[in-house]
Amino acid sequence: MCEVDEQLNQLLQEARGKNTNSPTYKLLFHQIMLKMQQSGKISKRRYDLDVDSYHNALLKTWEWLRCNLSDYNPDKGSIYSWFNKTLSFRIMDAEIIRLKQKNSTANPFFDALTGKWINPIELIPAPPKTSDILQEIEAFLDDNKIQLESNHPQNCPQGNCYYLLKHRLPIGETKAWKILAEELESNPKTLNSHYQKKCLKSLKDWLKSQGYEL
Repeated sequence: MCEVDEQLNQLLQEARGKNTNSPTYKLLFHQIMLKMQQSGKISKRRYDLDVDSYHNALLKTWEWLRCNLSDYNPDKGSIYSWFNKTLSFRIMDAEIIRLKQKNSTANPFFDALTGKWINPIELIPAPPKTSDILQEIEAFLDDNKIQLESNHPQNCPQGNCYYLLKHRLPIGETKAWKILAEELESNPKTLNSHYQKKCLKSLKDWLKSQGYEL
């Protein structure tokens, strides 16, 4: 067993049984996350999976682990296999949502009462806010709002990184690119490109500064 795994096992033993809302548990869990990331054993993003889907699935899996760490049984397998199995389920969920969104966009429904085409995916309520990790990201957005708002595509100041991250990450009202483009009077490809190249980069740089390995 390598040194990282030995340290991880010790942290897991210390964390089990602790109150998940206690400062001690939060500190231990943060250290557990760092050790797991340092191991390189967490499933990487497949080439055919978009970045948004993978990172959203990863964030949700970290939150799941934070809430369910006491259920981990080392006799049934490593923490990595347990984590990666759940991550694979979260990725499948993300893929299903993406495909449904793609199909519903291609085949919208017509509302005879209003005379307008509607996308059924838009009727699905946003998931409730969760996670200390997502709360940390939300705090990062608010703390750096001015800087993020200054980072936007040319001729589209309202499509800035603060707004796009707020509405693409699972921390608020998640919106499809088509809807964002209509609201911001911009092109979906332009917004998506800016989000991938500029906004996510800012977020990743901050996550790395907090000790996360991406």
